[in-house]
Amino acid sequence: LVESSEQAMLAELGRAEKRQRWLVFLGWTPHPMNIRHDLRYLEGGEQYFGDRGQVYTLARKGYAAQCPNPARLLANLRFDLDMENRLMSDALEGTATPASATRAWLKANPRVLEAWLQGVTSRDGGDALAAVRGQP
Repeated sequence: LVESSEQAMLAELGRAEKRQRWLVFLGWTPHPMNIRHDLRYLEGGEQYFGDRGQVYTLARKGYAAQCPNPARLLANLRFDLDMENRLMSDALEGTATPASATRAWLKANPRVLEAWLQGVTSRDGGDALAAVRGQP
């Protein structure tokens, strides 16, 4: 095991791939390396590094009662590792801005947007999904 920076580790991974050699390193997700490289995670890592991560949405006490519409949106938001890997890759590898990568991903995955906006209203009280899609 050799200690190095993330950039050095990824450079070494690139060299190993070009030589068609195996490389064992401490990878993680979400990260663009999971899109750019053909990785295989070894079994048993969760015993040392913890189980898969979870994303929690936190808000101050009373927020949901005072701001029910945004609170519903926050409650509806769900992220998965494939989505985060893809968005991070597109944004960090320079192929898109974070905003344009997100828009493109949501356009390609409309059910996610539908779930996020279920029960959420626009500022004028209309259907949020229709507003996002530009429908009256």
